Amino acid sequence: MLEHCIRCPALLKAVHACPNPISEDPIANLLNFGSTFLSMGCYISFLAIVTISITRKTTRGFCIFLLLLAQYGITEVFKVGLQGLRPQGACSTSFGRPSSHSAFVGSLAGWLIMEVFFTPANAKFRYWKWYEPLRNIAFLALLLVPSSRVYLNYHTWFQVVEGAALGSMVAVGLFLYIHNFELNQNFQGLLRRFWNETGFDDNLSTSSVLDSQVQELVDNYEMVDKLKSCLLYTSPSPRDRQKSRMPSSA
Repeated sequence: MLEHCIRCPALLKAVHACPNPISEDPIANLLNFGSTFLSMGCYISFLAIVTISITRKTTRGFCIFLLLLAQYGITEVFKVGLQGLRPQGACSTSFGRPSSHSAFVGSLAGWLIMEVFFTPANAKFRYWKWYEPLRNIAFLALLLVPSSRVYLNYHTWFQVVEGAALGSMVAVGLFLYIHNFELNQNFQGLLRRFWNETGFDDNLSTSSVLDSQVQELVDNYEMVDKLKSCLLYTSPSPRDRQKSRMPSSA
């Protein structure tokens, strides 16, 4: 292992973010620092999302949490199966194909793109003042993070592109599965009226708020539990934070 890898702090080694040797070129040092920061940022973002999901208890946060767990598990399975080696001189001896960092940003960007096209324009989370800035940062990270992985010599370009593509496919697949695209189409008109009448509330667990037509359709689908939890998710939802609810028959 190279000298700069041996001298790398344990924390940076753990997150695969060891910087390149210090250069006399200030631009190279700036790129070096930025690449290390971006690599660590993936782990920081993951912990932040987990924390928000647990504390705010929103269905949207829970769905994204499931996404990150799914993409991490699938990426690790691919790494073990493909056993792709990292570039020569990398500060890691683990398998590097596909890139986990690239899969992470790919999954987030893929999920956010699906939200743009397949969630209602009046969903509550869209009115959060930080939604668009954070969404744009995620899209920008889809370009910057894979580049940083190549710059730090942890991956090849093929490995980062493969990772981003894998993460995006996991996001699209999980999004369509959770939201049940066919069911969403059938409910499009009825649920639009429901959103307007209930002030964009996303929770369908209390059957008293559903009219007879909606309830009849719900009963005909095996995906009802996923519909209730994720199809109309918004963030935040007051009912998501309630510790208990009245029975639907009350």
